[in-house]
Amino acid sequence: MNKHGRILYSTKVDNMTSMGDDVNVGVYGVYTTSNSGNGNWKYYLISFKKNGSSLRLTSEWHSYPVDATYDTIEKHAKEISSVDDGKKICDEFKMKWITGSNDTLQHIRDEKLNEILKD
Repeated sequence: MNKHGRILYSTKVDNMTSMGDDVNVGVYGVYTTSNSGNGNWKYYLISFKKNGSSLRLTSEWHSYPVDATYDTIEKHAKEISSVDDGKKICDEFKMKWITGSNDTLQHIRDEKLNEILKD
């Protein structure tokens, strides 16, 4: 079984940083092929920062910061049904973050995050 992955959609969230680096949210696709040659895509919502040439998941949408590998993405990221659904969620998250960014109350941001990421 082989896995390949890439970012299928990404947007920078204005004024959101993780350890001084800009945070992006996006859709990451993992393509898994079986020994028979068949394969399928799975899509995941990720928040990340660029760490040199690699990605690091950030704590905005994940339990804790961790290097982005196929296994960590599959384990810690929320799976979604399509890239288009992911784009909508990412864009809505960004809009809500920006419009709520002047409010310093953390619980308001947490409520917005929970609203977006609820199952």
